[in-house]
Amino acid sequence: MVISKIIFLLLFIIFALHSIAVGERKNVNYSVVMQSNLESGIPKENFSCEDKIFLYFTWFGLQGSHYLSSFWYNPRGRVQETTEYNFSVKNERESNTWLWLKLRKGKGKGFDFIDRVSLDFTGEWLVEIFLDGDFLERKKFTVIC
Repeated sequence: MVISKIIFLLLFIIFALHSIAVGERKNVNYSVVMQSNLESGIPKENFSCEDKIFLYFTWFGLQGSHYLSSFWYNPRGRVQETTEYNFSVKNERESNTWLWLKLRKGKGKGFDFIDRVSLDFTGEWLVEIFLDGDFLERKKFTVIC
C-alpha cells in the first residue's frame, strides 16, 4: 500500500513537471496562409527559388504586445533561417502580420544566398510557427528551382 502511494506520488510529480516544462498551447484564434505576393492574397504551397515566401497571419481578438517567430527547415531537415517580429495590437477585432523568407538576394528579415546551388533548396520545406514562445503550428511547402 505504501509503495503504491509512493509510485503514485512520483508519477504525479513527473507529469506535473512535464506539463510545466512543455507549457500549454495558447488559445489563439488566427489563420495563416503561405503566399508569394501579399497583394494577390492567393495561398500557395509550391514556390520557386526566386519567390519571397510569406506567412500571412490574420489574428482575431488578439490584444497586447506579442512576439511572433518562425523556424524555416530546408529539405535536409536543418534550420535554414529564423524570422521574428514584435508587434502590438490595440482594440482591434482583426489584425494582420506577416513573416517572410527570401531564398535569393533577400534583405531584412529574409536571408541571402548569392552563390548557392539551387538543388540545395529544391524539395519539401517545413516552417514551425510560435507566438510568444508557444508553438502554434507547422506548415509544409515545396520549393522548385
